[in-house]
Amino acid sequence: MNSTEILKTITGVLDTLSKKLGVAADKIYPVLLQQVQVNLVQDIVSIIFSIIIIFATIIIGKIIYAKFNPKDSYEDADIANFFIYSIGIIICIISVVTICYDVNQIIQIVLNPNYFIFDQYIQPLIKK
Repeated sequence: MNSTEILKTITGVLDTLSKKLGVAADKIYPVLLQQVQVNLVQDIVSIIFSIIIIFATIIIGKIIYAKFNPKDSYEDADIANFFIYSIGIIICIISVVTICYDVNQIIQIVLNPNYFIFDQYIQPLIKK
């Protein structure tokens, strides 16, 4: 779909939606644009939170690792270190995936908010 078709589809769905809600169509689009801005802020906060989680995981992992002396050849220390690193790696991978997804969303919102409105809000209404 090119941008002209997307705008025609958005306009048609907004007209239908405005008739159902009893609100003028020109009042719905600004609300959707504001919601896009809210999504942008949520994505930025999510990225910041994910970065904090990564650093917290590293710091907590170092603190816990320091409690167990790696020079000790205790089996418990080896098992604990394995779990510390495993959990830390899983948390970091989840955080990195979240950051990648949010960056993708931010790029979509900044470059083409009309398509974002279409993709996130209008297209689900069309599919119903």
